[in-house]
Amino acid sequence: MRRSAKLRGNLGTCGFALASAVFGCLLLILNGGVVAAVYFAIAEDGPEWMRNRSLSQFALFVGPVLLLILQWTLIDLVGRDRRGESSHSPTPIDSHRVDSTKA
Repeated sequence: MRRSAKLRGNLGTCGFALASAVFGCLLLILNGGVVAAVYFAIAEDGPEWMRNRSLSQFALFVGPVLLLILQWTLIDLVGRDRRGESSHSPTPIDSHRVDSTKA
């Protein structure tokens, strides 16, 4: 049984979704702080266009979300590696079905 299935079995589907949402929110809060610190450190001594208010708002909104997507992708990839799964299935999805056109 896969680890995520075991976790879902212990928490239930609703509990697993709630735990994932809470974890995602915590990552967004941390990512917001990291992006703000890095952006303002670079903008302080950087070019004039980085001090543009619209650009800073865009970076502070999009940056944490992009980091969250990257983090979830990495968590998924590490989880697959630890479970020994490959990202590509060696058999076609419908290989177990009988083709009615050949019968």
